[in-house]
Amino acid sequence: MEKIAIIFSILFILNLTSNSKALILDSLLGVVGGLVGNTATQIINIIRNTLAGVLDLTNDELLNLTEVLRLLKSIGISIDTKKLKLTAQNVVEINELTNGIWTAKLGFYSLLPDEDQKKICGVLDFVEGEGGDKSRDRRAARNKRKVNCSYKTEFDVRDKWPGCRSIINHVQDQGFCGSCWAVSTASAFTDRYCIERAKKGLKTPNNANNIFSSFDVLACSPAKGCTGGWPVKAWESIKSNGICTGSDFNDKNGCKPYPFGPTERYPILKACKKSCTNSYWEKPYDNDRMNYVISVSTLNGEDAIKDELRKNGPVVAIFSVYKDFYSYSDGVYYRVWGELDKSHAVVIVGYGTANCGYEKIPYWIIRNSMGTNWGEGGYFKFRRGDNECGIEAKISFGIPKVNSSYT
Repeated sequence: MEKIAIIFSILFILNLTSNSKALILDSLLGVVGGLVGNTATQIINIIRNTLAGVLDLTNDELLNLTEVLRLLKSIGISIDTKKLKLTAQNVVEINELTNGIWTAKLGFYSLLPDEDQKKICGVLDFVEGEGGDKSRDRRAARNKRKVNCSYKTEFDVRDKWPGCRSIINHVQDQGFCGSCWAVSTASAFTDRYCIERAKKGLKTPNNANNIFSSFDVLACSPAKGCTGGWPVKAWESIKSNGICTGSDFNDKNGCKPYPFGPTERYPILKACKKSCTNSYWEKPYDNDRMNYVISVSTLNGEDAIKDELRKNGPVVAIFSVYKDFYSYSDGVYYRVWGELDKSHAVVIVGYGTANCGYEKIPYWIIRNSMGTNWGEGGYFKFRRGDNECGIEAKISFGIPKVNSSYT
């Protein structure tokens, strides 16, 4: 009987109008609990039918997409079949343009409404790399054959300072707060603090004493909080005022852990307080915040970035975000499609070269702050050497002051 019911459901779905499918999809996605049995089957078949002739997905990809749609529904974002099909068409167009150099996919970030995508990009007053007519590149790209790429890492800070690998590996999820400028700066400070200690022969345990608070930077630096800020001013704030400890939202450890969960769509940032928000943290805020940088610097250009990476570790970079970036899955990103959105801050940790057919494409290895489900486990590769989207124009970093007794 169950098989008959499933077959009937499939036949019924195939004959629905677009509006009817959208209503049923929205209703099914609202079902509480995990997606199992007939509910999952019906949703998957609505999606498969919607995308037929546009984008072919495996059963696993369909199931993952179903979970994404349910997650979006749970935070008040309903994706109808029209939006789903349009986004799929965009993904197909992007993949035709990239020719395998990088891959786009349907996912959480690519399906977000425009206003929610813009929330994530929180760097103010940055316009580098926003111009350029890509129509000629697009026409040329469509005439190329899809290539397979292999990748060779030339330098990675995690290899040079292996004792800091677990700290540098960590990817935070900033959620819907435009805190990339604060998260990137605090996480780069955390990386560099470990590296400065390693230079002195000191080990740095990967625990709450050695993870520094993006929330402290976000709330207490001169900026506009979740609506945007400036990495260099965040570094300068650390130099002047210090930074306290604080983990990400999931760990909830340290003096000031990050307060916003990944699905908190309308985060409200409270005013800066000179006290720990974690009531279980024993060290007072004034004592905990005694972590500084002895200098703040900026630079630009490929060679200068590579030199700083090799000497002192990760740096904070800014780039102009175009619509195709939200769909990134893997490969070496470069802009091929979509309008300019806003600007975003990330952390460069290394570089390498991709061999794509007869073409060699240099790239940066970058840590994002959009969680581990985005990109390559939260990381991505980005075309290096020609200031793609302004990525090499405004680099910032600081040198942490090391207190050898703080472990």
